[in-house]
Amino acid sequence: MTFELTEGARSWRDKIKTFVDGELIPHEVEAELAGGVLAREIRTSHREKALTLGLPGMDAPKAHGGLGLSMLEQAVIHEQIGRVTNGLGW
Repeated sequence: MTFELTEGARSWRDKIKTFVDGELIPHEVEAELAGGVLAREIRTSHREKALTLGLPGMDAPKAHGGLGLSMLEQAVIHEQIGRVTNGLGW
């Protein structure tokens, strides 16, 4: 099955790809060698950026403070985050 991504899904894909490429991938080897553990300042920076992007609330309705993203938008986000080791992606 093939289909076109919506403009919203493409926008989220590109935004999260930038986050993953710029913030997570540079620490991937370090995280893998340390069993998924990074220095506190790196973890804090990643968490703050993920919060700024709204990632923890991507599946929550807007009425409850979430982003209210569609399943497709959530899927493209997870696809991008899935490009890094679990130690960084979770």
